[in-house]
Amino acid sequence: MTLSLERSMSALEFRSGLSLAQMKQALEEAGKRPWHFGDSEWHGDYLGGSLSPQTVLRIYAMKGCYRAVLRFVSETGDARAWEKLMGAQKLLLQTILPLIHAESIQPAEPLG
Repeated sequence: MTLSLERSMSALEFRSGLSLAQMKQALEEAGKRPWHFGDSEWHGDYLGGSLSPQTVLRIYAMKGCYRAVLRFVSETGDARAWEKLMGAQKLLLQTILPLIHAESIQPAEPLG
């Protein structure tokens, strides 16, 4: 049996009055997940964390806004894998974005 590798990336652009450091503090106080700072050679500073074994969220500081990029990788493309992706998207929309005071949220192109 051959397993297929499924990948998905989605992104949202938003504004927040919080800095990345303040977002990190708010997220760590509210949950059990560790968050870390990183620096992308191409896209600059970001705040990153794992939402599940299959999903990683990075919040990039852009000019005048932030961009949340959700990366999903699964060894299978079955319904269970897609359930996990939907769960991560729900966590982002219903928990993470409100915690970091996100507003003016709109779909955006993922940063590759």
